[in-house]
Amino acid sequence: MRLTLIRSREFLTLFLAFLVLTSLVAWVVANPPANEDFASISVLGSRMTTVSYFPNNVTTVFLDEPIQWNVQVYNHMSTTQLFAVYIKLANTTTTSPNATSNTPSGGFLLLQSHRAMLKNETWNLPIAWSITGETSVSGTTKIQSMMINNVLVPGTDVPAVSGTNFRIVIELWSYDVQTHSFLFSFMTRTGLNSVFNQIWFNTG
Repeated sequence: MRLTLIRSREFLTLFLAFLVLTSLVAWVVANPPANEDFASISVLGSRMTTVSYFPNNVTTVFLDEPIQWNVQVYNHMSTTQLFAVYIKLANTTTTSPNATSNTPSGGFLLLQSHRAMLKNETWNLPIAWSITGETSVSGTTKIQSMMINNVLVPGTDVPAVSGTNFRIVIELWSYDVQTHSFLFSFMTRTGLNSVFNQIWFNTG
């Protein structure tokens, strides 16, 4: 009689454990964890790597020297997004993009390109650029014009002492249906987010 009672208790304990485990599995299946929403932007060199951004890995860019990059945008948002890539010329005193306040760079806009992206889609945007006009006065070099994706961009007029510490800023913007405009941010479950890249160079 005592042995039967012990076995009954063991069976009851195992049954309750099994019941809890199957209930937990069923709840997880019925309530899968929400995927994290995010978008990313990155810049690859001419060889589709994170090196060789400049010829011979030298960050000094000479007049009319062609530079080839690949900007990649990845959409891991839960829905299709209309994204835009803004590419700007800046120097050390230009305001930088701020991901905390979602404010963009104050650099000179060289190119804007947009695309509707499906969930989990990657957009590769080839960027070919060169400096087509510059002046040097009293130790300060000013980039006056650039060519980007076969389009001449005049009137840049961005200066740098000794031609050092220019930068190309690459920002990811998204279309806002309420304002009917592109904003330097995108909305996730955690709030507004902003992403950008920047690459520094000198002129020769």
